[in-house]
Amino acid sequence: MLKKLFYFLILSSFLSISVLSVGADDAVYLVSEIKANKGELKVKLSGEKNSRTLKPLQSLKAGDIVSVTKNAYAVLLETASGKAVTVKEGNAPFTVKGAAKQEESSFKNIFAKIGDSLKGKKKEMNYVPLVVRSVRLKKPTIVMPKDTLLLSEKPMFFWTGSSKDEIVIKLKDSSGNMIFQKTVLSRYSLKYPDEISPLKPGTYRWELEIEESPLQKAEFKIPEAETKKMVIEKLKFIDSTKLPKTTKAILKSEILLSENFIEDARVELVKAYINDKEEPTIHLLLGEIYKKIGHNDMALEEFDEAQYLSQ
Repeated sequence: MLKKLFYFLILSSFLSISVLSVGADDAVYLVSEIKANKGELKVKLSGEKNSRTLKPLQSLKAGDIVSVTKNAYAVLLETASGKAVTVKEGNAPFTVKGAAKQEESSFKNIFAKIGDSLKGKKKEMNYVPLVVRSVRLKKPTIVMPKDTLLLSEKPMFFWTGSSKDEIVIKLKDSSGNMIFQKTVLSRYSLKYPDEISPLKPGTYRWELEIEESPLQKAEFKIPEAETKKMVIEKLKFIDSTKLPKTTKAILKSEILLSENFIEDARVELVKAYINDKEEPTIHLLLGEIYKKIGHNDMALEEFDEAQYLSQ
């Protein structure tokens, strides 16, 4: 009982969202990427005497001063124009000026909206030693797709945990009709079978079955083409900008998440991680997604990595 209480207190400290000192109307930049690279990233907030460590997704207002040393750098996204500034030792210190004019496009305010959403995910990350965490091997548990819309009509199926027994994966439509059934062993994902027709718009349920374990179920939805089209247009707009690749991925994941394409948002961040393993913002946002779908252990691991990379 005491161990459970201790774990709950640790989890609560990790998942508590900090109160931001910068109001939405005052913020000019959002810190979309940071890399310490054995250097330091500091910010002296307007009106304060001392500098503090620059954090992922921190909001910056006019008068704030960002400084970096050695090979460290930070990417600052201007939420009015959608333009980015990379602050390095060569152009530091960088003093934040007033907000730029709103960028005129068919996606007016898109950066401001994404920025406002991301600001709410800035966290005070307190390091939790791995020694206090459970290291028990867990049985396979559904990860994704779960309570999400999907862009793909041939989804991948993911789970976590391990088992010596066979794992049976079943996909059914909303009426309970079987679409396919596959048996796998010692794997963590299943590709949609090539011989099965793509899914049509509608609600689906997939099941994960292991001998002597409760049946697991998760639903997902393939939306109508018009819904997907609107989201894809926003993603293409972000891709058309000259922003850094990781910042693009972060913005795209937030667009997807805001439209309830949770799994597509997760995949976007995982792809970004493959190309940029040292970016704490990626881990921070992955942690948010795992928290959202109820995988607190996975969320803790991501928050811990974000904390480590932010030091």
